[in-house]
Amino acid sequence: MARGVRYTLNMSDPQLMNVFRKIRAAIGERKMSMTELADRSGLDRSHLTHLFQGKVTGVTVGTLRSLAKALDAELEIDIDLPVRA
Repeated sequence: MARGVRYTLNMSDPQLMNVFRKIRAAIGERKMSMTELADRSGLDRSHLTHLFQGKVTGVTVGTLRSLAKALDAELEIDIDLPVRA
């Protein structure tokens, strides 16, 4: 990925919504507060709050990476390309 390039994902995408369900579950399992998540991820607490309240329309891959790292999780991105005949 080129440095400085932002890839924004649409929060209404069902797959991304599933990712956030998993992130919320991991936060709950770890009994982590939003403040702790913000500290560990390096992301702004108010931005995280808005993100989890659905008030943010897009999220960057960098944000997902930061959240995964804060949760000691791996971020995997899979792209299925159609086979060309």
